[in-house]
Amino acid sequence: MLYRMPNEFITLNDHLRGKLNHLAPHARAMILENYVDDSFSSSTLSKSAARAKLGLPDDGTTIIAHVGRLNFQQKRQDFLMEAIERHAQAFARTLMLIVGEGPDEQRLKAMIKASPALSACVRMIGPQADVLPFIAASDALVLPSAYEGVPLVMIEAVLAERPIVVSRVSGLDSYLPDALLFPAGDHDAFVERIFAATSIPLEALTSRFRHRFSREVFDAQAQNAVLPATASRNEANRGAHKHSDAWAK
Repeated sequence: MLYRMPNEFITLNDHLRGKLNHLAPHARAMILENYVDDSFSSSTLSKSAARAKLGLPDDGTTIIAHVGRLNFQQKRQDFLMEAIERHAQAFARTLMLIVGEGPDEQRLKAMIKASPALSACVRMIGPQADVLPFIAASDALVLPSAYEGVPLVMIEAVLAERPIVVSRVSGLDSYLPDALLFPAGDHDAFVERIFAATSIPLEALTSRFRHRFSREVFDAQAQNAVLPATASRNEANRGAHKHSDAWAK
């Protein structure tokens, strides 16, 4: 019933608009995609420079990063840990960075401490005001979420020309190619995609993202979304006032 109260919604993509149309079929739903700071697409920070800045190894070690809230129910860091344990050999020359904080931080620390395989390659970094150096330092990023809206880290990674492997949920396949998607819950496919991701060319995808999530496109979408809605409300208000005046007479 709460979804049916508004007359208009602004949401992030067609997938979410479809869900809103189902929940509130008589409301108008408009799309306004995220705008992402262009520091990610204009950065000159190289992988080696980022690793030196962060004190990370630059000796052939593969660095994978997960950036996000530590919440097993949504972000599935527990699934990520299970994938590493099941494929310990694949991660033998890998450093997994966990960047963020959240309600499952202590559970994640306990999992890592209890597992020799995890202790050997997982490093918890904590929350960071600027995640760009961690993205730049990485060979790939991962996002094995159970559900999402439109994750900013997915956009930021691609803008920084770093592949990000995500679960095929919540319409995310409309943003990324099949080579960067895996079936949610499939540990084997997840690990396979991670280590194949570093060889995927990203130039065309990055170029599309730079346009799609630019300030100019955001401003144009905002005008298309807000101005018709304002005109519609003004028309409704005028109709309401006329009705009120007639009733008063």
